[in-house]
Amino acid sequence: DDGREGHLLGGRVEFHPLGEVAREHGDFARGPLRVTVGAGAYAWRSDGDSEATESAVGVSRVSGVEISGALRGGGLSVDAEFEHVSADARRPFPGDGLYARGDTHVRKASLEVGYMVVRERFELLTAADGLNTRTFDRTWHRVAVGANWYVKRHGLKFSFMHRESFRDEGVA
Repeated sequence: DDGREGHLLGGRVEFHPLGEVAREHGDFARGPLRVTVGAGAYAWRSDGDSEATESAVGVSRVSGVEISGALRGGGLSVDAEFEHVSADARRPFPGDGLYARGDTHVRKASLEVGYMVVRERFELLTAADGLNTRTFDRTWHRVAVGANWYVKRHGLKFSFMHRESFRDEGVA
């Protein structure tokens, strides 16, 4: 009864000029350089049966675009992405958060880099993210460092990660 139902239209295109890149992080084979570039877009419209509650926005539409890229080779893995998402609420939503004056525009960028130190077994990695919207005073940043220990590739792995956020929800 409280579902967010509606109509969705989406698509994605990818270009692999040097060979297909696996979706999972980690260059197990330490193979030759492979690169992919992709772009996607979607639009969702509510069918009109959802309303705002004290804890949720009654959304009438959401749309987004994304540009991403990945590189694998020689044990190195790099993934980068930029997204822009906009949404309209049915009516202005009271309180803080992502919405101002009944709508939001969220911009997110991320970069993740890893290197397979021990072939097929142990990877060191680092990452950085940024998220901004007009309701934030400043961009919300997050950095991370960590390691992946692969027992059976992505079927069984242990990840160790330390993440640090700066300006949570845009607040210094």
